Amino acid sequence: MRMASIAFLMCASAIWLSGCASIMRGATEGVDIESTPPGATVTVLPYGEVYETPARIEIRRKRAVTLLIEKEGYRSTRIYLDREPDRSADLFYHANLILGGLAVGMGIDRDSGALYKLVPNPVEASLELESDAVPDLAAESPWPDATD
Repeated sequence: MRMASIAFLMCASAIWLSGCASIMRGATEGVDIESTPPGATVTVLPYGEVYETPARIEIRRKRAVTLLIEKEGYRSTRIYLDREPDRSADLFYHANLILGGLAVGMGIDRDSGALYKLVPNPVEASLELESDAVPDLAAESPWPDATD
């Protein structure tokens, strides 16, 4: 009876703890976003979530995202948040081996994005005034052509 109870607890723990990185770290990451000037609109693409700087937002690690940062009177900018393996999640990922969550736990961790981190974090965007934009040299000159 005692042996059956221990076996049950071990099996229950293995199932409950499968996906250790997902449980310990979650599937989202807090990203700090600042802009110069502040008060810019940040759109998280492809999700379409909209925020105003400065902001700390939770972004899913499952895929890379693009931040579209805009403010009236300024040139918009795009910042790409890439995913890269997070070595601090390795311990939780490999705990799946020890706890028997090999197939389920490792798959959950990989698919949820819990094994990754988003970079760059924090994000700092400097927006340029539209009047500071480089002039288009191909534009038609306002001066009459000397050959006329």
